[in-house]
Amino acid sequence: MDKSYFHNITLKQYFDLTECLAFLRLKLINEYRQKSFGKAIHQPGSRFKIVLTKLNFKMKKLVAATAVIALFSSFAHAATPATGNPGTIRFIGEIVSGACGIDPSSLDQTVPLGQVPAGTFKAVGDRSSPEKFDIVLTECDTSTYKNAKFTFTGTQDANVPALFATTGLATNVGIRLQASAGEFLDNGKEQVAPVVLQDGNNTVSFAAMYESTAATVTPGEADSVANFTVAYN
Repeated sequence: MDKSYFHNITLKQYFDLTECLAFLRLKLINEYRQKSFGKAIHQPGSRFKIVLTKLNFKMKKLVAATAVIALFSSFAHAATPATGNPGTIRFIGEIVSGACGIDPSSLDQTVPLGQVPAGTFKAVGDRSSPEKFDIVLTECDTSTYKNAKFTFTGTQDANVPALFATTGLATNVGIRLQASAGEFLDNGKEQVAPVVLQDGNNTVSFAAMYESTAATVTPGEADSVANFTVAYN
C-alpha cells in the first residue's frame, strides 16, 4: 500500500494499531505452533520456512486491512466540521399606535455640550453656544396624523424650573432646550409650534445649551438627563 495513505493516521491510532498487530502476531504464532510446529520440528527446515511464509503473508494482509480501516476512520474524523460555543441573539422592539416610529439611534443618545469657561456666564440667563441633536421619526403616515409635538421632562432646576437640573460639581447652571424654529422648550411642557410631518422619515432638530441661574457659575461637571414623548394630531 502507498505510504501516502497513512499520512492522516494520528499518533494514537498508530500506537493502537501497533499494539493490535503485536497481539495478533503472537496469537497466530501460538496457533501455528500448536497445530503445525509440534510435527514440523522433526521435519526438514523447508517445512518451517513454509509455515513462516504463510504466517507472514497473512500478517501482511492483516496490516493492509487494518491500515485501510484506520485511514477511513481518519477521513471520517476530518470530515466532521468543528463547532464552537452556542450564542444567543435577542430581538427587541415595539409596535406603536402613533403616526411614526422612532429610530433606535434617537431613543438613547448622548449630546456633548463641551467644556465651557465659567467666565462665559456673567449674569442670570447667560447661555453657552447651542449644541444640535436630532430625533428621527421613521415611516410616518400622514393619512393618520399630520403634526407632532415633543415634550421633554427631567429633574427641574431649583432656581429656574424651566431648566433641567445638572449633577456634578458645577453650580448655578442648568440646561436649556430649544426647537429648531427657535422656541425654547420648558422642562415638562409640550412645545407650542407643531412639527409638520411628511410621509416617510422625518428628522426633527433640537439644541441644548447651558444657562446660568446666578451671576457666578462654579466650575465642574454639569450633566443631566431628559426623557421625551411625542404626541400626534
